[in-house]
Amino acid sequence: MLTWWGRAITAMADQRVTFAGGVTNLSVADFNPKLVVREALHEFWSRNGRYPSTGNTRNLESVAHSMFEHVNARCTDAPWWARDTWNLRLDPRIPRRPNEPHADRIIHLARIEPNWLREGVRYWLSQTLTLDMYTWTTAYARATNVGIRFGAFAEARGITHPAIAETLPALRATFMDYLAVLRSPQSTRSGRAMTTIAANACKTHVQAFYTFMSDNADAAAAFTGDPRWAELNVNHTRLWAPGHTPKRQTSRHEARYYTDTEIGRLLAHLPVLATPTHEFVTIEHEGTTRALQGLGDPQAARIWQLQALTGRRASEICMLDRQPLTMIFGDDQPAGEHDPDAYVARLQYQQTKVDDVDPTILATQDVVTIIEEQQAWLAEHRPEAAEGPYLFVQLRGNTRGLNPRSYRSYADALRRLSRAVTLTDDSGKPLVYTETHRLRHTRATRLLNDGVPVHVLQRYLGHRSPEMSMRYAQTLDSTAREAFLKHKQVGADGREINIAPLDLLELQQLDRRADRALPNGLCLLPPTKTCDKGNACLPCGSFATDASYLNEHKMQRERSAALIRVRQKQFEERHGTRMPDTNTWLQGRLRELASLDAIIVRLEANEAEQGSVKGAGTAGKTTALTLTDDPITRDAARQALTDRLNTDTRR
Repeated sequence: MLTWWGRAITAMADQRVTFAGGVTNLSVADFNPKLVVREALHEFWSRNGRYPSTGNTRNLESVAHSMFEHVNARCTDAPWWARDTWNLRLDPRIPRRPNEPHADRIIHLARIEPNWLREGVRYWLSQTLTLDMYTWTTAYARATNVGIRFGAFAEARGITHPAIAETLPALRATFMDYLAVLRSPQSTRSGRAMTTIAANACKTHVQAFYTFMSDNADAAAAFTGDPRWAELNVNHTRLWAPGHTPKRQTSRHEARYYTDTEIGRLLAHLPVLATPTHEFVTIEHEGTTRALQGLGDPQAARIWQLQALTGRRASEICMLDRQPLTMIFGDDQPAGEHDPDAYVARLQYQQTKVDDVDPTILATQDVVTIIEEQQAWLAEHRPEAAEGPYLFVQLRGNTRGLNPRSYRSYADALRRLSRAVTLTDDSGKPLVYTETHRLRHTRATRLLNDGVPVHVLQRYLGHRSPEMSMRYAQTLDSTAREAFLKHKQVGADGREINIAPLDLLELQQLDRRADRALPNGLCLLPPTKTCDKGNACLPCGSFATDASYLNEHKMQRERSAALIRVRQKQFEERHGTRMPDTNTWLQGRLRELASLDAIIVRLEANEAEQGSVKGAGTAGKTTALTLTDDPITRDAARQALTDRLNTDTRR
């Protein structure tokens, strides 16, 4: 391809020298790559009597544009913003962060039409990047939403003036039309209307563009060479009336996480990604054995593992430093004595989404082992990158090992793995590796399950506010809700409560009505009502319980029967006669025994039908206090146990 391209550009240079009448200084940057490709196709047809295949033509176009961009970026005196292609990999003069997660994204100003908008966007983004107002990721999104989307609207409407309209009503009418286009199916190639969040983003970006250009109208006119930009005024800072400005909306998607079964399934098939392509790997999982050909990308496999273990975002792992660990115990810690679940190092990641947070977390021995494996792999397979800045490196176009693994190539590797293993989740839906953010949700949910406070979780996840971390607490609420709805509620007489489980769950509101939670069930008395029954909840019609309290009911049944025998004996010793069945106290206790018998029979029948299932939040429920070896704790526990037995006796 280079030879083919070289013959074409040499022929064009000879033609230019001939027409110029002498030798002139020429550069590759002086030749439009499209014209070079056309000359190469003509040369190919002259030699072969036909045109090349589509694939060869596409490769030639890639070489021509790449050569033009490289020479134009490195060998010309024009400023970086004067070029129509902004590429961080080609031009080191473009402002950027030390670690840019989307450095592979290219801003193509040549695609923006009309011309007045292209030059305006060039001035806007060059200034905001230089002044550190926008990051590269932000500039790329603004170039798309303003340059491409609004540019298409301006072209379709025949707008030729940067000020759009002379009067405020006409200006707002034009942008109301633009908003209608954004919310119509013609705004996307798929034929489906743009989401409200995406449409509002386009609207906000256009407003930011015109506000900036209005505030810097004279400078914009001088930069672009178009004096019409100086005609912008205060009207362009309020393109939409206040009533037409929707409230800012954020995504309401519920945080999703993997179950233990799904994580096990994904981890069992992950070796397929790390195995070389010329080898097969045998996967044994859930009673099945599969032989699958390897995909030869151990880097991607380790990135996925680190995401699962640490809960970091994909970009934060892809851009890890080559030496990201600081050991806590020092080098003198004996080998092999680390607890795999203990924190042994501090991991520094690349935080590029949220400012003013500490980009370090504690790491376990598993994380340290994976990072050491990747460092050894770099030294063996990519020695040019072994001393580079990044732990995970791009595999192609990275001869010096200076570029980190891009998210795009990482996602492509996971997509190939998902197609190769074809897994399904617990509900039978496709289980794919590309949903890497679910690993972050899973890690956060498990930390909350382990009792980690929300403020500690906020620090671990790198969130700016606790509200973001509370999304995972909402996930736990939905999990408890699903578990609760699996149980049948029965009343004090053993009959099933004739209330829908979902309505019953709403009635309880355990987090706000803790006074309605009982040791053996739940009180369904409305909040405005008071209970005059004391501790005698069994005869109460507002009492409900389920199978998770079955052992408690059996123990209460035994204690109640024992209490009746003790009181009957005391009565006989005091009065010299047997306690009659009409005794008021005895009748109340007999009703309680009858209620307990009915409850136990019904709950045991439910368990026989559905199997023994514990209710939400009852995994750690105990029915008695445990005495410990510590004297102080033992005495306190014994006193609590005595108080509880005295309460049962009084009952």
